[in-house]
Amino acid sequence: MALSKRTQEKLAKLDKLRQEQSNRVAGDGSVERSSVPVRSPASRIMREVEGGLQSELDKAKGRAQELEAENESLQKLLQGLEDAGIASAIDALDPKLVDVVGFNRLPSSFDPSVNKAFGELLDNIREVGGNLQPGLVRRELDAKYEWTGRYELIYGERRLRACEAANLSYNAIVAEIPDDKVWLYREAENFARQDKNIVERALSAIAIPESVAYGDMTAIQNSLGMSKSQLRRFRMIQAVPESVWSLVPGSHSLTRREAEVLVGYYSSDPALFSDQLKAHKGSTGRTQFLASIKAAFEPPSSSAPVSKHSLRLSGGGISMSLQLSKKQSTELFDELKAWLSERGISLD
Repeated sequence: MALSKRTQEKLAKLDKLRQEQSNRVAGDGSVERSSVPVRSPASRIMREVEGGLQSELDKAKGRAQELEAENESLQKLLQGLEDAGIASAIDALDPKLVDVVGFNRLPSSFDPSVNKAFGELLDNIREVGGNLQPGLVRRELDAKYEWTGRYELIYGERRLRACEAANLSYNAIVAEIPDDKVWLYREAENFARQDKNIVERALSAIAIPESVAYGDMTAIQNSLGMSKSQLRRFRMIQAVPESVWSLVPGSHSLTRREAEVLVGYYSSDPALFSDQLKAHKGSTGRTQFLASIKAAFEPPSSSAPVSKHSLRLSGGGISMSLQLSKKQSTELFDELKAWLSERGISLD
C-alpha cells in the first residue's frame, strides 16, 4: 500500500517513541549452544537454561510477528484518516487525561488476578516502558468548541489501563474524528478483536448514536462483520443492565451459552438474580457463581412439570418428537422462529 509522506512521518514518530521505550531482541533469534560435554551434570543444567532462553526468544519472535500485523493495521488507519480529511498526530499522553466515554469493557477485564491476558499485557508494557501499539483518542471540546485539555478514548482501553497501572505515558493517535464517526471507528476496532466476549460486544453495540441507528443498518452490520443472528443475541443480552453484568464474577470471560443462560435467569426473576450477586459479592470465581445460580433457579425436583410437544418438519420426510418442559419448548420455538425469519420463512 502506497503511504503518503505525512503518514510516513507519523509512523516514523511512532518508531521513535518505540525505540525510546523498548528493548529489542537483536541477532537472528538463535541461542548459542554450550560447549560443555553433553553427558555432564553441568551440561544438563546448561541445556535447561538454553531451552528456557530459546522459549523466550520464540515468544519474542511471535510477538514480533503480531507487531508486524499491528503495524499494517496502523498504516491503514493513518492513511484512512488522511484520505477522509481527518487531521491526526501521534503523541505520548498522561493516562489520567484520557476519559472513557460510554461502555467499552467489563471491570473484570482489567483485573490481572482473573484475566491472565491483561496481566501479560501489563507485564509487557512495564518491561518495554509503554504501549508499542498506540490507541486512538480525540480532543474533548467544551460548549464553545474549545479544547478542554483532556481527551476522549475511542479505542485502546486495555492499553490505557495497563499504562495507568504501570505509571507510564500512553502512546495514542490524536485524531479530530467528528461525532457522527466516533461510534463506527470504535466498533470497527472492537469487533475485530478476539479478546472481547459476547457480553462486552453486546453492551458496546447498545450505544449506537441516532445518526447511525437511522442509517442503513444492513450496511453497518456488513462493515462491522455483524450477522443478523449476532445482532439478535446482542439485543437479548442488552436486556440485562450493564450494572448487573459488571457484578457477575468473571463476566469478561462468559461464553455465549453462559451469557444466554444468565439472561434467562434474570428475565425470570431479577430479585433472585440480585440475591445471588449479593451472595457472591467480591468473588472472582465464575464457575462457582454459575453453579450456585443454577442451583437457585433450577432446584432438583422429580415433580417438575413436563409437557410433550411435537415438532414436525415436512419436505424432506423428517419428523421428530421432543419431550420438553414449558420453558424449554418456548425457548426452542423462539429460536426456530428467528432462524426461519432470517431465511424469509414465516410460521402460520
